[in-house]
Amino acid sequence: MVESIQTTINTISDIENFINPEEKTLVVFDMDGTIVMGPFGMGGDAWFQQLEINFKQNKVLQYRLVEQLGLYKQIHELASREEDHVNFVEEKLKRYMTDKLNYLVYKIQNDFQPVEDKTINFINSIQQKTNSNAIVLTSRSVDVLDTTTRYLSNIKLKFSIDGISESFFVEEKGFKFGYKEGVICCEGRNKGEVLKHFLKLLPKGSVNHLIFVDDTYSKVKDVEDAFVESEISATSLFYRPNLADRYDYSKSCEYVKGLKDINFEEDFFWLV
Repeated sequence: MVESIQTTINTISDIENFINPEEKTLVVFDMDGTIVMGPFGMGGDAWFQQLEINFKQNKVLQYRLVEQLGLYKQIHELASREEDHVNFVEEKLKRYMTDKLNYLVYKIQNDFQPVEDKTINFINSIQQKTNSNAIVLTSRSVDVLDTTTRYLSNIKLKFSIDGISESFFVEEKGFKFGYKEGVICCEGRNKGEVLKHFLKLLPKGSVNHLIFVDDTYSKVKDVEDAFVESEISATSLFYRPNLADRYDYSKSCEYVKGLKDINFEEDFFWLV
């Protein structure tokens, strides 16, 4: 058994301190909020936290979305059987909103920018090191896997890992993720469990040290916990860049409202 540790970094280049050239290292990056960010911070951890807070405080929006999705009949049926209808509603709303946000990312991806000016050059430098590879593990839907890989290629980011050259999809025992050109889309699944499953597909001994980087603490904790009893040493890095001058939740919502090819009132009225 080897060590699984967690720590915080404030700039992407701090990852350099955790790379040992003697080890076969795989650096795994979250995407939204870690590599790139949408207009006014859209897609980052702080943005999602604000969305969740605003939505939970607005009962009118919740009722409107429940009605739009036609959930009242199922809620009454569950309640009549004294079954848990609260979690049922939460999961349905979360899935709907996630699907819509995935579609939104697809539409506005070209407006995303690197989180730091040095992000792209630093990530590319990792892959030039002996014994080091870098890949992306994003919560995005597998439906946008092709779009995501094309976008990363367009901004001159190339990811890869020794031992896997083909694209593939996995859907079994609660796992669902797709892989293509160094990018894994896992549809919001536990990133720690997805990584453990993914690493089993690699040739034995091809990775000695895993470095995971994410701007969402819960995802960092998931990976730390998943590798506590692993043969692979794991370092989970909570990435907290200073984005105060680029983050504005209200302006991000106004930006979405101003998009010409989406129906905001029908599909994104809950984005407040």
